[in-house]
Amino acid sequence: LMDIYLPNHGTGPYPLILFAHGGGYFTGDKGDYETYPPLEGLKRGYAVCAINYTLSGEALFPRQIQEGKAAIRFIRANAAKYNLDPSCLIAWGMSAGANLVAMLATTGHRSFPALEDPSMGNADQPCHVDACMVWFCPTDLGASARLIREGGLEPYQESEGDDYVMSWYFGLPVEQAPDLVALSNPETFITPEAPPFVIQHGKMDRV
Repeated sequence: LMDIYLPNHGTGPYPLILFAHGGGYFTGDKGDYETYPPLEGLKRGYAVCAINYTLSGEALFPRQIQEGKAAIRFIRANAAKYNLDPSCLIAWGMSAGANLVAMLATTGHRSFPALEDPSMGNADQPCHVDACMVWFCPTDLGASARLIREGGLEPYQESEGDDYVMSWYFGLPVEQAPDLVALSNPETFITPEAPPFVIQHGKMDRV
């Protein structure tokens, strides 16, 4: 599902922000408080398209990435209907949502069949984005435990084994899923074709 917010001023078509919420891929919703910052874009003439995606308790990776790509294709196919400018589509996400939009940004320039499901609709539309902003984005889902240790921090939650939330995302511990982990990491797909990124992260983030 997607909530589409339009500015109360201007005539459009409006450049737009596609926003994906956080929650470790197992919780969260497009109507949560995390959507408040991107909604500030309405004051600056941006439309905001806030999406939900299937959580890990119902479907495993890569379903969530496939749904994000389907959302972009829907936006492009229906841009005129909603007075949107698909030539300026900025993806923004927090935490798990940041991983999702970073995946959209780094894989949108060419076809990656394992990450796409054309049956979700509008298969004739491209699914690239023009810029990407990520807040506290996990970019290597198999490295959390090591990175927390290297940062001298005590983990806030499990970062390995069956109780690690990213293990729920894959359906098995990340240590046992190197191929899936590589496929889920935006770092895997970085090329000069990627759009511009704004990356913000706190050094004391134990999550």
